[in-house]
Amino acid sequence: MQFTITNPSDHVIHVYMLVVDSDGRFYFSPFWKDEEVAYVGLQPGETQMSYPFKQIGAPGLYDVRLLCSPTRQLWLLSPPDIGPHAAIGAHIIGKDLTGITRKSIRYRLCSESFDVEPD
Repeated sequence: MQFTITNPSDHVIHVYMLVVDSDGRFYFSPFWKDEEVAYVGLQPGETQMSYPFKQIGAPGLYDVRLLCSPTRQLWLLSPPDIGPHAAIGAHIIGKDLTGITRKSIRYRLCSESFDVEPD
């Protein structure tokens, strides 16, 4: 699985990926193949590709949530790995959430793993 995203707006956007697994656990994953885009954002009219992702996990329903923000969110750029619920919640303030939009992509994993080769 690999995403191609074009910024159709007239301002920079920052895109982050949150995955919810079949047991309801969530984790953030690095999204952009280009580290500069991860840090400075996707410029107006620019198109970039994400990392190619290899899905590994138990069969079940999964949800990929792409979060788009007009400002860089450091707490999403390098979120903690241990105890994400408490650690992330302690650092989020209301203004951090202003303007963030979400796109959910739901899919079912039918076998233990699959790998999609990029074009």
